[in-house]
Amino acid sequence: MDNTVYPDNESDISMKHTGSEKRTSSFFGINPKTMLRTFIFVFALIPTLALYSQSPADTEKIKSRLSEYPEVYLSIESRFYSPELALLASMDYSEVDRVFLYVNREAFDHIENQGIEFRVEKSPGTVDFDLNMLDVDEILQKSLTDTWDFYPTYEAYVALMYQFEQDFPDLVKIHNIGTTVMGRDLLFAQIGPDVDQQRDVPQFMYTSTMHGDETTGFILSLRLIHHLINNYGTDAEITQLMDQVEIWICPNENPDGTYTNNNATVNGATRSNANGKDLNRNYPGPHPSHPNPPVMPLQPETLAMIEFAESKNFIMSANMHGGIELVNYPWDSWLSSQQLHADHDWWGFVMYEYVDTVHAYSVPGYMTGMGDGVTHGGDWYVVYGSRQDYFNYFHSCREFTLELSNQKLLSPSLLPAHWEYNYRSLINYIKQATYGFHGWVKDAQGGEPLLATLHLKEHDQLNSEVITRMPNGYFSRPVIAGTYDIEFIADGFQPVSMDGVTISNYERMELKVFLGENVQALYVYASDDEGGSVSGSGIYPAGHEVLISAVPEPGYELLYWENAQGDIVSEMPEFTHTMTSESIVFYAVFHDVPTEFAVHFAAGEGSGSVAARIDGMWISSGFVAPAGSDVEFIATPQTGYEVSSWKVNGVMIPGFTGGEYLAEDLQTVINLTTNFSQIHYLLDIVVETPGSGQVYVTPNNETFHYGQTVNLSAVPAHGYVFQSWVDNNTEEVLSVYDTFAFSMPAHNMDITAVFEHPSHMAENHPTAVRVFPNPARDQLSVEADFAMESLELTDESGKVILNRTILNSRSYQIPLHSVAPGFYLLRIQGAEITAVKKVQVF
Repeated sequence: MDNTVYPDNESDISMKHTGSEKRTSSFFGINPKTMLRTFIFVFALIPTLALYSQSPADTEKIKSRLSEYPEVYLSIESRFYSPELALLASMDYSEVDRVFLYVNREAFDHIENQGIEFRVEKSPGTVDFDLNMLDVDEILQKSLTDTWDFYPTYEAYVALMYQFEQDFPDLVKIHNIGTTVMGRDLLFAQIGPDVDQQRDVPQFMYTSTMHGDETTGFILSLRLIHHLINNYGTDAEITQLMDQVEIWICPNENPDGTYTNNNATVNGATRSNANGKDLNRNYPGPHPSHPNPPVMPLQPETLAMIEFAESKNFIMSANMHGGIELVNYPWDSWLSSQQLHADHDWWGFVMYEYVDTVHAYSVPGYMTGMGDGVTHGGDWYVVYGSRQDYFNYFHSCREFTLELSNQKLLSPSLLPAHWEYNYRSLINYIKQATYGFHGWVKDAQGGEPLLATLHLKEHDQLNSEVITRMPNGYFSRPVIAGTYDIEFIADGFQPVSMDGVTISNYERMELKVFLGENVQALYVYASDDEGGSVSGSGIYPAGHEVLISAVPEPGYELLYWENAQGDIVSEMPEFTHTMTSESIVFYAVFHDVPTEFAVHFAAGEGSGSVAARIDGMWISSGFVAPAGSDVEFIATPQTGYEVSSWKVNGVMIPGFTGGEYLAEDLQTVINLTTNFSQIHYLLDIVVETPGSGQVYVTPNNETFHYGQTVNLSAVPAHGYVFQSWVDNNTEEVLSVYDTFAFSMPAHNMDITAVFEHPSHMAENHPTAVRVFPNPARDQLSVEADFAMESLELTDESGKVILNRTILNSRSYQIPLHSVAPGFYLLRIQGAEITAVKKVQVF
């Protein structure tokens, strides 16, 4: 079906609205606190107002369209917006003199019967820009870390959800909680470790797009799933969050509305479901004047969500929308002057945390609806049948409405920016579920978990109490900082209270509660509400042993525990208290420790040096570093030495001899010493030809340290002569003398002693080679009785002075102009004969 804005041209029905749509903060642009009485005044005038006529052709075109589509988008003059019409049509927003409405067939029949003039407007769900619709293969080819600039087809959306589960089976489980009017799936991603196990953690929920044309949250929810599961185990914040909260995310609560035209596009998306019903007017509500259940039949999407909610115990949630930029907290059914939520102050604190964080990371002007981006629901406009009020009233869940973008169907190119604006706040809101009171309630007799109510006396109202989640009896209760009297109530048990319990913002207090006879309260606090966290508070039976513990914050340490009378009861971080028949209070007394510490370091035994740096900056010994610093120490041994040990504050680090040591989270003065020891290198001497001679090493050791003098001597066997010492690693001739001394290098040595038999040496055949004159000054002549192939002159250390290749000549003259005076060995090489002559140059 074509979802082009109807009518086809401006002359078809009245005049199409083309001006900019600036939204006001209430129906008629008036102060929200006077809105209700203004409505009464306007509604009272309606019977006396003249109504404008509409042509029959206009009406028939609208009816024809409504036979194919669930809704049309109209505007009427504000004076014609009545309580009866408010129950039938969904108001989008108002200007000073006009109200913009989503109208289904039932609402249009009312407009027609009342003779109300209307104007067809451009539907927010119909756009003229590229929506970058992608199928699942195209999505999976993208880098989803930072390129969420698209909308998925419906099939791609479903496939992507199950792909999350396939890629991270230990962190994601996809649940299909029901189907829509058109048979599309309502999918939730359950996120966290051990998804098949019930954990004693708060259950938290995000959903989006119950209005099908409000799609920003659709993509942000998908991206949030991807962000969480891809950062678990690598990002400490995300890992801790997922460990402490069971997160449920439904990216699209109304896929029939989003994919009204077909599964391949979101263009033409509608607010309502396929039956033309506004799902955010379809829930049971708390207001006495609002029918419960609502006038309109509960829709399949609503029924599925209600059944799903009844199977869970969500402690916090949010519902993502679009069309303005603000956060809207309960109640929707009342003005703030009529009824506040019991946790109104907590809502203000949490909502401003969300918005203030958004403002820190967004462009100026973003999320400033209603002035500063925060509003009480009814002060924006009163709504009956909202999901927000349903969850707050019927499920004791703290849910707010998150309006993410002024434009409902946002250009995909703007989706990455809106993620950047909001993702930190989305995570911070989940974190709030980890604060407040947490614990379990059990039967003191047998320890069985109990279905119980946690009631804050003189605080809770309109079902703001929380209920434990079975089968473990777990509860969690977010609260604003304050002092509370907490009552625990369960069938078959006398209510039990913990009175005067004080808690701070961002504090998590664990309470273990037993109900039964002879139970008493145990209160555990930090003495100054700072310095560290404590645990052990709760209600216990007499004789029960309770482990009480304290964990200091950085910069603090525990001094001792004291009771209400000031008596010190323990100086240990943990101790056990046996309950009596009386309540008792313990205080952990912390004190601050220095915020900076000196870092001393030096080389100890052996030869080497040690240096240190903090955050890449080199420091000298004695540097005073801030507490919490990570200090890197780098040891540099001198040649022939290695690190033998590290000693920190007089304590040897066992088994550690690495060249670098990291002292993490500096919380005390450091005195570090690095010791070095000499390396002993192996010397291996072998004879090339077994039996050709013997070698002797002085001193007679197998290992030597760097720089130590080693004396080698070679004794040929009978019939052999010594030829040379050869380094097997480099194949270099070290010396041609039978006695040879050298300094041990900083590595192992493998040396071969070469002896040769006289039958291979012309040296034993005096007439074979003649070298003259000897001594020589300018030139040395060589004659041989065989064809020479090469000549090599080496000094006493074995260094080659010159090397000549000869083409089978029996005589050769060697120029000596560049040869320094001294003794040399001349090696004459033939095809089968090698001769060595000692020569002197002067």
